[in-house]
Parts: sequence; structure tokens; C-alpha cells
Amino acid sequence: MSSLPPSHPHRPQGGTPIPQIPRLGAADRALIRTLLRHCDGAPPARQVAGILRDKLRIAEHAEEHELDSTARVNGWVSYMIAGGGARRGVLRHGGGLSDSRTIPLASLLGATLIGMHPRQRASLPRPDGSTVTLALLKAAPHPEGVAPLDQGPAPTRFHIRRKLS
Repeated sequence: MSSLPPSHPHRPQGGTPIPQIPRLGAADRALIRTLLRHCDGAPPARQVAGILRDKLRIAEHAEEHELDSTARVNGWVSYMIAGGGARRGVLRHGGGLSDSRTIPLASLLGATLIGMHPRQRASLPRPDGSTVTLALLKAAPHPEGVAPLDQGPAPTRFHIRRKLS
């Protein structure tokens, strides 16, 4: 049983708190460090580098077998950006693939998604400086380690509730 009161913002209706701290395994940490070493100084790259450095700093260390439902490199993700419908794609480390369902780790979306748990929300920075709410709906690893682009988890129904100010 959760010790959070029923009105606490991190306690969903089901009663189980949504984890808010990202989790990264050794493989994803190594890929992030490699990406940071090769980051250029362009403004979008600086923003992505800042997000990834924060993830490395605050993320819990986890064993690879504990990350099955966590957004990770070469895994499928279903997500929703506030004001839009559910989308899905493969979180990838390198370039080379131009499929619309490929989410580069070196993008604002990829850097924000890595390490997130299902039902977790985060602020997704936009290139213009604004932010929108991003919610991870589902994450699934690919059994061979690299997900083919013709498969993936079906998006889950999920609604982002906006807080009125």
C-alpha cells in the first residue's frame, strides 16, 4: 500500500504511485556518454546534451533485466505529446535510418524519453524554448536487441490531464 495521500499528484487513480525518477542500465549509460563526447555546440545539441547529462546525474542504476518496461535504446515506445494522439517508434542511438518511426536519442524527444516509465510524464522542451507535456504510454524491448520498424507495441489509451491555472 502506498503511503501517499489520495490527493497526492503522483498517486494515480489505481493507487500505485508512478515512478518519477528515470532508470538507466549500463548499456544506455554508455551510449549516452558516447553521444555526449561527440555532441557539437549547436543550440539544439546543447539542449539535448543538457537533458542527457541530467538523466545521467539523476537516473537510478538498474540491471538490464529490470528495464523491460522502461524506454531504452533499440526498444519500442508508445508516447503522447499533449494536444496530440498516441504515437509509437523505436528509440535509436545512431543515425542512418530515415523512417518516421525512428526516434534518435540525440533529439529532444529521444533524450526526454530515455529512462522513462510507462504513465510517467515529463516536460518536453521545444526548439523555440516552449515546453509541452510528454507521457510515455508503453515501452517494450526488442528480443534481439534491435527492433525492426514493422512491429512494435500497440499504443495504449491514455489521457493527459491539463492543470488549469
